[in-house]
Amino acid sequence: MEKKNAQPRNAELSATNNSANSTRRLSPREARALTALAHAQDWIAREAIDRIACASNGPAIVQALRHKLGSPDAIEMQRQPVIDADGKPAQAGRYRLSDTHRAQAAAILGARP
Repeated sequence: MEKKNAQPRNAELSATNNSANSTRRLSPREARALTALAHAQDWIAREAIDRIACASNGPAIVQALRHKLGSPDAIEMQRQPVIDADGKPAQAGRYRLSDTHRAQAAAILGARP
């Protein structure tokens, strides 16, 4: 007895049609963070990314933006030695948009509906 092929799920049908658009579509949090990174002249602290994006998961937002920009190197990250509130050494993260991805970021931001 021959089995009929299962119908593709909606997600599978739309994935091929929307793959280019979905990687470029920014959430409001991502748009705020990318705008700040695109306009920054220097590094932006991780805590500032949280405030700018109105979120508490800045590293996840940066990771999503790297994916949408198509490269893990699109947003550079640097750990800077600091002293925390308890007087102990720590490493604070900070981010900046790479020079080679600035035009791409501007294009994505300009294409927002």
